[in-house]
Amino acid sequence: MPASEGFFADPARLYAATRQIEQISEVARSLSAGFQDSLMRDVDWPGGDRFGRREIRPQERQERRTALQTSADVAQVVRLVADGTLGNLSTILNAQAGAMDDIARQQSRNGSRR
Repeated sequence: MPASEGFFADPARLYAATRQIEQISEVARSLSAGFQDSLMRDVDWPGGDRFGRREIRPQERQERRTALQTSADVAQVVRLVADGTLGNLSTILNAQAGAMDDIARQQSRNGSRR
């Protein structure tokens, strides 16, 4: 049945797409970890004088925390998309199995009436 005429789902393609999203999630996690490692290497750069310690470092630390949290959040969001897609796939498979069981029961009832 064409998708325009009703609900259509291809579980195999959904599963394959979910696996690709999981791979992207791993890349994002790896990039986030690498970003965090490189960012932590220059933690002492902002100013050694009094102005740097009072003015620059507090702002730089806040920006660093925000950047680290954002990179971790992006990696987590990609993972959550994969988890949600797997959840949808499970729902689809259960709905398909239920529909097939209902069809078989109905055919069995109709066959026994003849």
